[in-house]
Amino acid sequence: MSSRPIEIVELDQRLANDPDGTELKRLTERLLAGKGRVVQEMDRGVSTDEYARLSSLSQAYDAGVEALPKLWASINQPT
Repeated sequence: MSSRPIEIVELDQRLANDPDGTELKRLTERLLAGKGRVVQEMDRGVSTDEYARLSSLSQAYDAGVEALPKLWASINQPT
């Protein structure tokens, strides 16, 4: 699995070609893994500034996990 960033156009294309949700699941797992790495770093003990930065990053991962299924559904809803 590549860790290169996915651009929004590519994301739309991937989800549009994913009627069964396989890519959705893979991308969601990728976001959850990223959040897990952030939480591990936070748990190791970091400075206050670094903790604030990592906390914001963790929240961004949460937002992505929440938004991705909604985007998938909006793209794949029956017409």
